[in-house]
Amino acid sequence: MVNEIVVRVLHKAGLDVVRSRSTTVDNVVHIPLEQFGGRMGMTPEEGWVNDDGISHKTGGRGLDLVLTYSEGAGMHAVSASVVLTDIPSVVAEDVEEENLEEDIMFEVLESLDNE
Repeated sequence: MVNEIVVRVLHKAGLDVVRSRSTTVDNVVHIPLEQFGGRMGMTPEEGWVNDDGISHKTGGRGLDLVLTYSEGAGMHAVSASVVLTDIPSVVAEDVEEENLEEDIMFEVLESLDNE
């Protein structure tokens, strides 16, 4: 059932589940989502990024696939929804910028060919 949701709905929107970071409370499962496998690398605006590919578009909020399992009278039901989370699933690392305006001293050496 969950695989059908992932393949038929989420993959068409470029979304994929990150099952390794799923959490379960009672009968509710929260599975973080990534778009196009997330982002990792350098951008001119943000520097080094490693995130889910969603949170930079939604103001720092990620997406979760929320599955609610219920049972009654010998039958099981699963309801699924995609919700915004307050915390992105992967936090971008801050990288210190180098100060490129420092004075750099060079020492000129004679060419070794003249010896």
